[in-house]
Amino acid sequence: MRFYAGPHIRLLPIMGAMNLRSRRIEVSVELAFPPFAFVDVVSGVPHKDDPGLEITDWTQLAGDDRCNVELDLPIGFGFTPFPGDYRPAEKIISEAGDG
Repeated sequence: MRFYAGPHIRLLPIMGAMNLRSRRIEVSVELAFPPFAFVDVVSGVPHKDDPGLEITDWTQLAGDDRCNVELDLPIGFGFTPFPGDYRPAEKIISEAGDG
C-alpha cells in the first residue's frame, strides 16, 4: 500500500511476470487509483526494492474490528503502464539516459 498521486490509474487483473535471470515467477494484482495504490502478490516473492507498506496482516482482523493506525506511506506515481512501477517522472527520465 502507498499513497498514489497518479496521473494515470492502473486497474490490472491477475497477471504473471517471470524474471528470466532468476527464473522466478510473481503473480499479482494491482489497483492504483488516487489517493492509494495496492499490489497484491498472489504467489512468488515481490521483486521490488521498495514495496511500500506491508498490510497483509490486516486480513486477519475481523470485519467489525476498529483501531487507530499511524502510517508512514511512500508516495508513488503512475507515469508508466508497468505494474508496481511508482517512480517519479524525473527518475524515469534520468534512468532512460543511462542506457
